[in-house]
Amino acid sequence: MPLVNYTCLCPMVFDSGYIDQSCTSGMACNFFCNPGFVKTNNVLFCMKDEYWFPNTSSVCIKTVYCPAIFNNGYIQSSCSRLPGDSCNFICDPGFVKKGNQLTCGKDGMWIQNTNSICIQSNNCPDEFNGGYIAPTCSRHPGESCNYNCYPGFVKIGYWLICGNNGTWIQDTNSICIKSDPCPEVFNGGNVEPTCSRVLGNSCTFNCNPGFVKKGKLLTCGNFGNWFPDTNSICVQSALYFISMIKVLFVCSINSYNSLENKLFPFIISNFECSKLFHINHSRHPRVPQRIQMCEIFKFTDTLKHYISVLEIWQMM
Repeated sequence: MPLVNYTCLCPMVFDSGYIDQSCTSGMACNFFCNPGFVKTNNVLFCMKDEYWFPNTSSVCIKTVYCPAIFNNGYIQSSCSRLPGDSCNFICDPGFVKKGNQLTCGKDGMWIQNTNSICIQSNNCPDEFNGGYIAPTCSRHPGESCNYNCYPGFVKIGYWLICGNNGTWIQDTNSICIKSDPCPEVFNGGNVEPTCSRVLGNSCTFNCNPGFVKKGKLLTCGNFGNWFPDTNSICVQSALYFISMIKVLFVCSINSYNSLENKLFPFIISNFECSKLFHINHSRHPRVPQRIQMCEIFKFTDTLKHYISVLEIWQMM
């Protein structure tokens, strides 16, 4: 508290504040309000008969703040909420803002009716065509929510924003795109028929005869494509290439090992025919009696150089 300046006969201290020490009689004097009080006037005048004008009882009034929180909303922290202040406000999630500002009255109450400035809004729906909102999101207006797509649909994007009218701002018809089923049959094999070939599902598969299986499962990916690539999971065996031509050839016996090893390095020795062949019990007129024949079922001209086998037999 400042010392009294006897050059001014007016009291230097009053109930809610005190006078600046530099004040002298007849001057307009600055003054200060005690903590918890605010000024209503800028200066005081010391009158000759030793009283202040205006009266000191009205120049420092007890601080009154309008409430920071009201039903369904709150005042922005940057506003002091003193009488006469106009403050921005924010509505709670699930409520729509009506108006922009509130004005604090002298009695410490907001002039506007705070029960009508934040109106409850409907939540955005928790489900849409092809997908649904993550359960952790409350779906209030203004809120951003993660979402998931149902099996068989491809997710496009990451978030949905709930609008003030209770509908999602983004078009929910374009964020979960229906994916075609992955094919049941592919080059060299097929998927187990009992498996659902929709997006995200993993299926076992089988390879056609003459193909070697690489891996155990296929996973149906976006837009009906299998992962891994089906071109690499059923690989033709080396022996299968021989079955691409319909010829007669020798399942070797000891006396003909040298001939067979030269002509057919992939054929199993000692009378063992591949599963791709069956033993042809009818003798070829130009093939020696002790040689058994294995006949290949399929025909193509892919390996034309094996036709030379027939020419060799015709010369025997």
